[in-house]
Amino acid sequence: MAPAIVQSLDGDQIVSTVAEQTLRVIDYDHFRLYRYDRDADCLRLMKSVARADPYSRRDWERAGVQIRLGEGIAGLAAKERQTILVADATRDPRVLYLPGSERLTEALLAVPMVAGDRLVGVLALARRKAASLNPNDARLMEAIAAQTALALVNADRYAQAEQVMRDERERASILADLERNRREFMQIASHELRTPLTVIRGYASLLDEGSLGTLPEQARKAVRMIIDKSEEMRAQVERVLFLARLEEGRPVYQMRPVDLARVVEDAVVRLRPLLDLTRGSVSTTGAHPGRLWVIGDSDRLALAIDNLLQNATRFTLDPPRIEIEVRSAQGQAELRIRDHGIGIPAEAKGRLFDKFYRVEDRRLRNVSGTGIGLYLVRQVVLDHGGAIEVDGDARPGTAVRILLPVAPVESEAPAAVEAAQR
Repeated sequence: MAPAIVQSLDGDQIVSTVAEQTLRVIDYDHFRLYRYDRDADCLRLMKSVARADPYSRRDWERAGVQIRLGEGIAGLAAKERQTILVADATRDPRVLYLPGSERLTEALLAVPMVAGDRLVGVLALARRKAASLNPNDARLMEAIAAQTALALVNADRYAQAEQVMRDERERASILADLERNRREFMQIASHELRTPLTVIRGYASLLDEGSLGTLPEQARKAVRMIIDKSEEMRAQVERVLFLARLEEGRPVYQMRPVDLARVVEDAVVRLRPLLDLTRGSVSTTGAHPGRLWVIGDSDRLALAIDNLLQNATRFTLDPPRIEIEVRSAQGQAELRIRDHGIGIPAEAKGRLFDKFYRVEDRRLRNVSGTGIGLYLVRQVVLDHGGAIEVDGDARPGTAVRILLPVAPVESEAPAAVEAAQR
């Protein structure tokens, strides 16, 4: 009998099985199974099987029977956690009946279902004859009650686990939809921004060149500021578009021989306006343009280097001072960028390359940023077969070191490009 009860993890099925299996070992006229409601501190009738009159004249389950602990023999059995056997219900005042029901000559048995220290419910039997249930029946029902309690506890745990899994699946689905919508918005917004930015920069350049008439010097300064800021915004748009492609697993790289020293030199030129505003300085040592070739995407490498240089100018309390070294080291191209800023807090070291993570420092509340710069830098370096490391303990400031594979000699470059694009 035990396997039939304990193997199921469905509570309703367990209750029905207990009613069926009990009938095989004890002939009853009325079977009832109550579950204990901990929140309401009462017993609720979950199953009623009537096999004779007058029990079959009323639908006990639909009656919504609830019994408080200590009331009736079922409530007493639950409260005292002891089996109660009543030989003749007409002689026992503890027996309760539904409103409108008559007192019957019957034997009653109430057995608590307990698992460990947890009250699960009560099993109750009735037989239409005084003294028709005996202590042997009670012992048998106690064994059934113990098996039923264990099975129902397991079913409850399984149902809770299933609910947690359903909630997690629903939550994961909602998050996936939100993430998909976010990516689509990023792409659409970035594409839509490109056109007006191009127009703004175009007209600003015409004004700066004097094609639309001569401007006063103050106006020309304002126009140059518009050009610089539109270029800065264009770079931000390109970062967001590249991030969207990375997240979709389809980054686009135009791999070809690239002069890393030239990419660094151009990045320094782009940084000059910001250095002028902040009274900063930058020094470059090592390989000269035309001397250090890698296989890569010059635009993406430029994006990575721009991000590093901008960080070097932002995270400082003094005018930024940046040192750049580009050299060949043991068959690899090495780029090292060091600043003399505030350094990296210990708690931030493990999260520097996390997407949308930003270092918080009360001294730099005016520093803007999206938190995607270093994430993009690392992705670009890794996609180029390189490695990146950050030394936040550099004194003073921070040092970033990037290693990239050196391209074959110039005569072998076409073959290298073809191999990289396959």
